[in-house]
Amino acid sequence: MSVTQTNGGLTLAVLGCACVSSIESAQRLENQFSDHTGSLTVFHGRNLDAVRASDIILLSCETKKVTEVLAEENMRLALEGKLLLNICAGISAQQLENIIYGPAAGSEDGANTRCFIVHAQPNTASRIRQSTTIISTPASPLPQELFDLTNWVFQCIGTVIYVPLNAMDSATVLCGATPAVLSLLLEGMVDAGVEKGLNRTQAISILAHSMRGTADLLINGQDPASVIESVTTPGGITAKGLSVLHNAQVGETIADAFTQAITMVGQVKGIIAKQNQQILDQKQ
Repeated sequence: MSVTQTNGGLTLAVLGCACVSSIESAQRLENQFSDHTGSLTVFHGRNLDAVRASDIILLSCETKKVTEVLAEENMRLALEGKLLLNICAGISAQQLENIIYGPAAGSEDGANTRCFIVHAQPNTASRIRQSTTIISTPASPLPQELFDLTNWVFQCIGTVIYVPLNAMDSATVLCGATPAVLSLLLEGMVDAGVEKGLNRTQAISILAHSMRGTADLLINGQDPASVIESVTTPGGITAKGLSVLHNAQVGETIADAFTQAITMVGQVKGIIAKQNQQILDQKQ
């Protein structure tokens, strides 16, 4: 991506480079984006060349391959002064700093020649530009131009929410797992609707639009308890359904599921850190 300043704002000319590890992937991308051949270059096995040709790097690969990519000879120099957007699960900005510059390097060592690292986690709704993207507030503030660029990149696919570094694990799970958890609950509701006369398409449409409306209520300031209260009357239909869920301790079960998932993020980060260190030791 190339960037120019116009009247104090950003004018963006988007020229993309996609890096892939197989010829099949390269051919698939070239076919998929055949109408954009002038603005997309596909690099097969040439990560360093792609980074050299780019101003913004989106790091999106299997986490176990991150060290292999970033520890490549001359990669540190190619990244100099550039914006590195990391969306790999389970690896923090600090871990990337260690991979690129070494764990012994202090935050001020070569600060003027380092890249700027941002840790972000979009979710699956990015496919329809409705992602909730969680971004860890950088330890050191980004230059305003790069902050604006980061927002622009992720606002193109949805909503951006910044969270403190120490809350990133929790936010990642809430952001990433919620579509799956809600879909699991919806499956049960769909089954009930189908059993009582709706077809599956009707049931999914009713529930999806109801969920969208509920989401808008929450976004506009209502808390979950007030939403429940607003549609529940003592001894009523909703109350009957909720009593079944309360007796089954559904709320507590969901809380436990998310707590365990958040704990696992930390465990995975530890495993990845050890694997990356082993790769670095082998390279030395």
